[in-house]
Amino acid sequence: MIKPGQSELLSVIVSCGKLKGQFTRAIQVSTNDPNNPVVQLMCRGQMLEAVHVTPAMVNFGRVPRKEVSPSRTAKITRGDGGPLKLKLKEIKNQAIQAELREVKAGEEYELKVTISPPFTAAYFRDKIELETGIEQSPVAEVSLYATVTPRVAAVPALVRIPPDAKPGWQQRITLQWDDNKPGRLLETSIHNPGIKTEIVELNDVQQVLLSVTDEYKPRMGRDNIIVKTDDPDMPQVLVQVMYQQATARTPQPARVAQPTRRVTPSDRKAPSTVPPSIRKPPQTTQPAPATAEGA
Repeated sequence: MIKPGQSELLSVIVSCGKLKGQFTRAIQVSTNDPNNPVVQLMCRGQMLEAVHVTPAMVNFGRVPRKEVSPSRTAKITRGDGGPLKLKLKEIKNQAIQAELREVKAGEEYELKVTISPPFTAAYFRDKIELETGIEQSPVAEVSLYATVTPRVAAVPALVRIPPDAKPGWQQRITLQWDDNKPGRLLETSIHNPGIKTEIVELNDVQQVLLSVTDEYKPRMGRDNIIVKTDDPDMPQVLVQVMYQQATARTPQPARVAQPTRRVTPSDRKAPSTVPPSIRKPPQTTQPAPATAEGA
């Protein structure tokens, strides 16, 4: 209870999990004052960082599936803590090679990183941990990210079946391999009984041909074309299929024509409703006085 003319201290706890640098938070306080039932307070502060990592995430971009990536470098500098004594923690992922170099004693380090195959997924995500030697922040992290070029990619990657697809509607899908040794397509299938998939050849290039049959019924959702190959690295390829739904249009209200009224002579010369006592007198133009010019 705060009595009139008095004040009270308010303790605020802010979660600082991922905050960096300066931050601002709004705090709402409910009161029993009918004129101010809710009072908003602003909490401002600054997070102290023992270590600065630039960039916070090392992005390798697109990396060939069977090649070592180009090296990337992250800079680690002293922040608001004491002098740095960085040391690499154990890296369990054998695809990561890291080298730490001290640039300026206790102040700045460089971390050189490369990643190498085998890659087990289409995206590479991991992190490197560093011991800092600072009690308030004993471990610093450097995140790693890369997109791995797949062994085979479908073109198009997503087949969209329109809502008005009729029997005979077709779509060809080509599989592109990442080297000059493409695999052979063995068989293909799809769960929808109204869709037929088969392997065809065009100019000595194998393709998957999707066709809508007489049994097709429009539906919503997604499906997959399953393509089996003789490639040991990619024995099965999935091609996504999306069934599109027709968008219903909201009917617009019909416009009602407004009746027009014929203009009468009385409308053109309507009598004035201003009382005569306050009407302004008509303005007249007075001739300018003549001026004589000296001879």
